[in-house]
Amino acid sequence: MIKKKTIGKRKKIIRRTCTGCGQVKEKSEMLRVVKTPEGDIKYDLKGKVSGRGAYVCYDINCVEMAFKKKRLSKTLKTDVSTNLKDDTISLISNLKEKIH
Repeated sequence: MIKKKTIGKRKKIIRRTCTGCGQVKEKSEMLRVVKTPEGDIKYDLKGKVSGRGAYVCYDINCVEMAFKKKRLSKTLKTDVSTNLKDDTISLISNLKEKIH
């Protein structure tokens, strides 16, 4: 009896572009900022929140670039407050501390 090798489906690697630096990275390596259908802006750590999303690297410099050049506002198609910038930077700092 001849055994056939079954070739499994390869998992597709989903890539996104950072709104700050413009680098293309895996989706799991980035923070998703979402504008919900209600108009609220939330962080989506699991990638499941519905709405218009923008991706930023887990790097403070990328966050600052995204806000400085208003790329985040353009991607989300809404004005983004500077409070969100501070919140995003503190979130990234906290996540980095948990990892290390």
